Amino acid sequence: MIVKEHKLIEFINDCKCQFAYQDLLDAIRWYSPKPVTRLKHIFMHGRYPAVSIYDKKIHVHRLLAMYYEQRDLERGEYVHHKDNNSLGHFDT
Repeated sequence: MIVKEHKLIEFINDCKCQFAYQDLLDAIRWYSPKPVTRLKHIFMHGRYPAVSIYDKKIHVHRLLAMYYEQRDLERGEYVHHKDNNSLGHFDT
């Protein structure tokens, strides 16, 4: 299926993680150079919630950190979660 324009994305939160809907929506649109499918599952990938953007699985906390910083994170850069809760909020 070829998606020609961004549509409202609906998240299916399979792992019950906490996230700001609008921030994650904006982060996906910022990250992807082309439109993505309308339904996005948030699933556990290893120990952290993730979303798929085309052929990449990206941890939600890293995607949001990249969006907030407006840059890609280096491989060795870490995003730390507040209260060590991997399903909750984080600090960069």
